[in-house]
Amino acid sequence: MRYVRLPETNLNVSVISLGVAAHGTQVNEPDSFSLFDTYLEQGGNFFDTAHIYAAWVEGGWGEPERLLGRWVKQRNNRDKVVIATKGGHPHLNSMHQSRLSRAEILQDLDESLERLQMESVDVYWLHRDDVNRPIADIAETLQIAISSKKIRFFGVSNWSFFRIRELKANLAAQNLTGFVGSQIGWSLAQRNPNVGGDPTVQFMDSETLSYHRESGIFVAAYSSQANGFFAGAYGREIPNPTPKSGRSVVHSYYRESNFQRLDRAKQLGEKYGVSANSIALAYITSQSFPASAIVSCPTSEYLSATLSAGDTQLTPEECDWLLQG
Repeated sequence: MRYVRLPETNLNVSVISLGVAAHGTQVNEPDSFSLFDTYLEQGGNFFDTAHIYAAWVEGGWGEPERLLGRWVKQRNNRDKVVIATKGGHPHLNSMHQSRLSRAEILQDLDESLERLQMESVDVYWLHRDDVNRPIADIAETLQIAISSKKIRFFGVSNWSFFRIRELKANLAAQNLTGFVGSQIGWSLAQRNPNVGGDPTVQFMDSETLSYHRESGIFVAAYSSQANGFFAGAYGREIPNPTPKSGRSVVHSYYRESNFQRLDRAKQLGEKYGVSANSIALAYITSQSFPASAIVSCPTSEYLSATLSAGDTQLTPEECDWLLQG
């Protein structure tokens, strides 16, 4: 497993991050613990969860954080893992109402720490943005969290690069540190236009990619596997895929340019002896700036196959070829 150093920190994180959203609800505790063990044994150390996770499951809100906390406590391995969680997400029944006030951010953080049974987390992401809230106010809240030693570092999720640039300028003007990067939707497959869905999420585009290449800001990429588009169940020759998520994948990713990227990923996979899915993940983790691809795997067997991407290093030329041919 390869690792990257988060800029201006002493944190080295695995280039494959394990997303903990379905664990404790869709994936039971014994299976989750086994999967977490496999991830750690094979070199992974970067766990990603959130305050809002499983709020969509009756009685499940917060269980992913609680389960991860129980595993860390039972295995006594806090010093071996990097824990990241997110807060400041709108309530699901009022997505139009921002929750980035100081009281809301700090309340979410305190609740997450209680669930995780931890005094602090390594990285705290703000899960959404509110362009009407002054950057200075948000930055001051995060500094309070750092000063109280409840978080070590912070980042932003689903923020535009314009707002990230503004945040960094504000911190620099005050000679403040702690910012580590951005969490954004990103995969080798480009989402179709007008897909719809949650308008508060942000996905990588050419301008944002250029900004990260120029600035060197770390990216934690969610939806990095494009809902399984590169895993073998999809393609131009499979117009009606059978997986449960098939309709969503067709709607979001079925287009000729993505099929061509899938073809190239298969071809490059033959060169490296790995799957097309691993190549798609390696595309993210082989950029000129540090990046980690967040994956979600239901079984240890599938996870082991996915983690091969963590040992695959592509050249800049190969990354450009995957993208553009």
